[in-house]
Amino acid sequence: MTFSTITTTSTRDWRKWGLYNAVVSDGGVSIARTTNVSTRTIATGVRDVAVDPNCGIAVVTETGRGIVYDEEGTAQRTFIPTGSDVAPDAVDATSGALTVAEPATGSVHRIHPEARRTIDPIETGLGSVSRIATTRDGSVAIVDDQLWRFGVSGPTPVSATEPIDVASDGERVIVLEHLRDGPQIRALSPADGRPLDSITEPPIRFEDQRVEPTAVAAVDGRIFLGATLPDERYGLLEYNDESGSFGMFTTVDGPVRAVAAGTNRQGHATIAAVTGPDDECVLAIERDEVSRHPRTNDHRATALYRYDSGADGLEWHRVAVDIARSSVDTTVRIRYQVADTPTLFPITTETNEDNGSSGEDDASNQEFVWVEETSDEVAATLSPSVRVGLVDAGIESLSELVMADTCSIADETSLLHSQVSAARDAAIDAIETEIETNWKETRLDDADALLEDATGRYLFVALELVGTPDASPHVESLTAFCPRTSYLRHLPELYQQDETSAVFLERFLSVFETSFTDIDRELETFTQYLDPAGTPTEALDWLESWIAADEYRDWPAPARREYLDRAPELYRRRGTRRGLREMIELYLSHTATPESPDVDANATIESGHRLFFLEPGDLDGLSDGSSLESYRSLLSTSHSFVVFCGPFDEQHHEQAVERIVETETPAHVDASLLSLEDDLVLGPTSFLGRNTTLGTESFALGETQLGGETYLTAGDD
Repeated sequence: MTFSTITTTSTRDWRKWGLYNAVVSDGGVSIARTTNVSTRTIATGVRDVAVDPNCGIAVVTETGRGIVYDEEGTAQRTFIPTGSDVAPDAVDATSGALTVAEPATGSVHRIHPEARRTIDPIETGLGSVSRIATTRDGSVAIVDDQLWRFGVSGPTPVSATEPIDVASDGERVIVLEHLRDGPQIRALSPADGRPLDSITEPPIRFEDQRVEPTAVAAVDGRIFLGATLPDERYGLLEYNDESGSFGMFTTVDGPVRAVAAGTNRQGHATIAAVTGPDDECVLAIERDEVSRHPRTNDHRATALYRYDSGADGLEWHRVAVDIARSSVDTTVRIRYQVADTPTLFPITTETNEDNGSSGEDDASNQEFVWVEETSDEVAATLSPSVRVGLVDAGIESLSELVMADTCSIADETSLLHSQVSAARDAAIDAIETEIETNWKETRLDDADALLEDATGRYLFVALELVGTPDASPHVESLTAFCPRTSYLRHLPELYQQDETSAVFLERFLSVFETSFTDIDRELETFTQYLDPAGTPTEALDWLESWIAADEYRDWPAPARREYLDRAPELYRRRGTRRGLREMIELYLSHTATPESPDVDANATIESGHRLFFLEPGDLDGLSDGSSLESYRSLLSTSHSFVVFCGPFDEQHHEQAVERIVETETPAHVDASLLSLEDDLVLGPTSFLGRNTTLGTESFALGETQLGGETYLTAGDD
């Protein structure tokens, strides 16, 4: 049976659709996602709080205990037990290690989180420490309303006017201070405490109203502020660098006494704040969530498109939908309308006389009627200038406006982008109402739907995606079949005489017809499965099994396709240094490029990673010494080598390269991978031992590794 098909299957195809609360991703369409903030209380009676780089939430309580919670609010461990000699009042974890300040003695302690003991205590000789922040160069704390920096050379004062709070994002020290005109936020150098820049000017405002900030936190360049808002409200605000203003991150129930910030593995902010009269520790976490529909306030999206058969009066047969990701709680619905005219809901050239519009562009004459020739009227509030501008741009119907690129319309006309976007939103709301009321809905059985009474040149399809807060259906492709034919025509005329039974029989036979048609199409397009660049992702496993290339199925799909395409040449070089290098380069070229300085162009591959090999022969000609012995210690036998590679953005990238080394190395050779970290580069104005110092490592029995944290030297007899 011969059909003509029109298919939407690529990212480029889906971008031609009119999308509302939907997004094109991974070659298909799904409900858009947004970032929301969820809050929970994890503890009460808290004095201070910190968030470590792994998003552990460390709190010190009024009883002097130190407890680390996870993001779910579950207590994981105690780093200061009850009855400890250390009774902290402030805590910080920006640098990775927990740092606490003791108010009674003014001392600062680094706490080993597992052993629960003090490392490198600093006796400041100062008064009570109320706030503390740590950097790579030491600690900065507020002591008796004065800002101090604790470095290798001891405590030194830092210029600040009535400091309220201090924080660090690893790169800068952020100080919240109170000036004559009000509070402001400044950035200081972590190395010497010198001022870098003023982030805000006094006073601090939110929504054009003055607020009273009480605490500050910073992470990855983002700045958060605990503040008392007008009308006795309280909130956590986030600073926007581009606009130079604060936005609401989340509201809290009481005044904010302390706040700390971190970034979780998903790249979202985790904010912990001590609030309210009970000193509750409130955890506010950004989470990705399926976006809500602006009109219905549920998790749904609409995608609209027009298919053109090229012939008037043609009867459409069916549509097939490929749903790649779904769950029992998600739904895909299809509604459709067929017509011989290419537009739905044309923009009328007349004004709405019922509303008394005269065509003048004033505030009292803004109502225009957008109608379809044979359907109910649909009103949209638009000014005459916007309507005329759309018509001049060739947009003559609501359906065209929905599927058009608003940026292109704004560029081609004198209309503002905001005007075009508002017109498109009004058009979508109007069309959705019409679709839900008057369009035909077809039942989607096994991703295939038969179209009834679908006669006309143009098939308008509305794809509705319904999800949950955590899940969205993902539609990869939609195919429309025409003209309508049926196995019913092969049966005697007797079976076609009764209209009711003929409709049922046609639907029944369409089940078999669809199966056979799909088989025919698979046979016609079978060659695509033999092309690494064109085969569907789900067929890569099958194609890899043909050439025993199934070792790397956890690679990204583009890397797997390139591996299949280059398999013959890579197999010829397998077991050689060149072959191993090309395999590693192939994989790393499809991972994120690390942001590290390129200090040796000869050792850096195109992906930005550094890659080189060490073999026993590379040590020939080197003079005896500690360096030679260090390199020899990496080579276990004369038949061994080491692969130096990195830095790796993710741990699974390193694991993948390690597996490549293990798989591609001959059986009689020992091979190992040594991960390279980011370089330490001294700039032209940096002098080691002068304005740049290397920190000292502390020794702890049972916790220090030889070679990494200690150095063995000859001792006296």
